[in-house]
Amino acid sequence: MVVDALVPEHVRAGHAALRDGFFANATVRQMTSSIDVMAQRKSGDLLPVSIGLSPLETPTRDLFVMASIRDNTALHEAHAAAASRAKELSNITETASDAIVIINANSEIVSWNAAATRIFGHAEDDAIGSHISLIIPQQYLQAHAEGIARVVGGGEGKILGKMVEVEGLRRGGETFPIELSVSTWMGEDGRMFSGILRDITDRKKAEQQVEAQRSQLQDILTNVRQGVVLFDKDQRLAAWNTRYRHILRIDYGVLEPGMPLYDLLLMIAERGDYGEGDPAELARKRVAKLWAEDYRADVAFADDLSYDVHSHLTPNGGLLITYTDITDRKASEKKLKSAYDVISTSIDYASNIQRSLLPREAFLAEDLADHFILWEPRDVVGGDLYWYRRCRGGFVVILADCTGHGVPGAFMTMLSTGALDRSLRDHPDGDPAELLGLMNRSIKHFLGQDQQEGHSDDGLELGICRVDASERTMVFAGARFSLFRANDGGVTEIKGDKSGIGYRHVPADRLFTNHDVALANGDTFYMTTDGLTDQIGGETRRAFGKRRFTELVGSVHALPMAEQKDRIVAALTGYQGAETRRDDVSVIGFRV
Repeated sequence: MVVDALVPEHVRAGHAALRDGFFANATVRQMTSSIDVMAQRKSGDLLPVSIGLSPLETPTRDLFVMASIRDNTALHEAHAAAASRAKELSNITETASDAIVIINANSEIVSWNAAATRIFGHAEDDAIGSHISLIIPQQYLQAHAEGIARVVGGGEGKILGKMVEVEGLRRGGETFPIELSVSTWMGEDGRMFSGILRDITDRKKAEQQVEAQRSQLQDILTNVRQGVVLFDKDQRLAAWNTRYRHILRIDYGVLEPGMPLYDLLLMIAERGDYGEGDPAELARKRVAKLWAEDYRADVAFADDLSYDVHSHLTPNGGLLITYTDITDRKASEKKLKSAYDVISTSIDYASNIQRSLLPREAFLAEDLADHFILWEPRDVVGGDLYWYRRCRGGFVVILADCTGHGVPGAFMTMLSTGALDRSLRDHPDGDPAELLGLMNRSIKHFLGQDQQEGHSDDGLELGICRVDASERTMVFAGARFSLFRANDGGVTEIKGDKSGIGYRHVPADRLFTNHDVALANGDTFYMTTDGLTDQIGGETRRAFGKRRFTELVGSVHALPMAEQKDRIVAALTGYQGAETRRDDVSVIGFRV
């Protein structure tokens, strides 16, 4: 077999010259570790080999060559794998977000990645070969040198394998916080150290903000007068203040961050604060209730203290509960309620007294063919009154609207009732104009409004009808009051004088005017206080008004009086709608 069969075809032509040259100067050639020499298998496949040559001379002085050939396929594959790993490591190093810096035992930088350039500001060419003081602040250099010497000398590295926070030095001289992890190994050139350095400037700022917020929260919790507790979205205790612990009578040291809400409520349930029942079930129900929706309630504790407890679900899924001491407020409310009950009882009793001063409708029915009385105080008692008395030759019907409503108005009705009785006693014929004059003087005198001194200016408006049924006549006089007459011919307003009675500006000798009213079959008469006509309502929120009232009585005047009252009440209620009643409302309707 010719040795050329082992030589790859693409270099076979030149092999003869190499062979002849070796025989011309035959010397031993050691086997090389080179993997660039290729041989050819019988199949034609190529393989990397190492070749050693040794010349042999026979006794007959013939020259032979002994070749030692080693298959380097495994070595070739190992070198390829190592190169691939080295490339992968280089890619990882260059694409890492953290700086990766390698130094030797002399603290000289031997490796520097792209992230190190971005973080520290030095180009790779400037960093390689430089002392590590390029990126370490002055105050750390001595500790660094001592640590390197200790490890090189066989001692233990204090920070090896640990994550520590130190400071780095940027190109411009600015120091900044970094997170450092150091490892060491023996390389071909001796002891090596690698450091992974992470810029934690943003993280430190965030931590400072969190700490500032935590400090602010703690200040709030410490100084706020309420009991406050906060749970996170996992229903675990996040923050609380001393006031909260005292309110719930929890011993110091029992509460810990991360404590489940259920465990806390179970502890409270087991001591009986939530009443009878299985403590575990009571705690579960309370947790579900707190986490279902915002909750607010007044809660009384065993120490006779009351709290406004308000639980609020926070936007981040947590739960905030506040406890506000309302013990004093509850005591004040109790006193206020007691006072209100006394006043309310007194007013209710005053209402009975006021109603007892009004004439019974049965008395009016004795002299009137038909009638209705609508009397609705805005409050329990009111400032409107109706009055009926018999007089010489007939009877008198009066409707009055006193200043104010409620208790002040009620007192005015009592004064007015007394003044009316006195006036009729002095003028038993019941002349309306004379009665108005006497009442004017009486009210001014009773209230001291006939003198220069004083600040009150109260009075009333009223209408008086004196009816002589036998003669079929009626006389009307009004103090800022009108009488309405309704029949098939329409509604007619008979206006009284433009002056009220009793007020300071009304002269004591003020004269009033009588209006003679001839009675005819089919006539129905009405008097109303301004509580009806001034009532706000409707879509436009305007007053009910006189025009609407006259249209209303004009449409119902032929009906029985009781039905008329119902129609008027329904019309007013419908018009008022959701509006608040503004004044007392009184209407009298009658037929003679």
